[in-house]
Amino acid sequence: MDVSMSDLIAVISLVVTIIIAIIGGLYAIINNTKKFELSEQYKNELLTWYGKVIFTISKLQGECTGKERTDTLQELSALIEIGRFYFPNIDKKDGFGKEKPCAYQGYRHVALDFLILIYEMGSEEKIKKCREKIEYMERHFTSIIFKIVSPNKRIKNIKQYTKIVMPDAISIIDFMDSEDGKNSIDTVFEYYN
Repeated sequence: MDVSMSDLIAVISLVVTIIIAIIGGLYAIINNTKKFELSEQYKNELLTWYGKVIFTISKLQGECTGKERTDTLQELSALIEIGRFYFPNIDKKDGFGKEKPCAYQGYRHVALDFLILIYEMGSEEKIKKCREKIEYMERHFTSIIFKIVSPNKRIKNIKQYTKIVMPDAISIIDFMDSEDGKNSIDTVFEYYN
């Protein structure tokens, strides 16, 4: 069997092309996996901080008084300072706050402003009058975190990369329309009556 030089070059080119494609594919998979891992790590850290903030706000709105209230306000203050690493000040290139240390230069992010306003309303006298305002600010703060974490996209990515089965997107209306809901709805309402 006579193999010409051009046939040999063609075969070698094909093998090299296949190897490059395989290496490129593996690199893309590894790179995407690493991006996913870093993204998840950041989101988990953010959610841990967020959970502490929400728990502290809930505790503040509860019945804590005296030293416990002071401790809770100090905890919220510390969480606000930690929050500067998630929500750094905004530099609008107008020199605002340039005389301050670098973490405080520029304009505070609205997420932290919501927390600072909640902190300021945290005294026993004010908090009783400000519950609706605190809830309003807390909901907007939660919505900022929600946009960053993007739960629906996150669930889709987790499912794609890990093959973990995620819960069905079902509301109470969907449940009530299902066979399980139709069969058990009387039990649910008996509980509330």
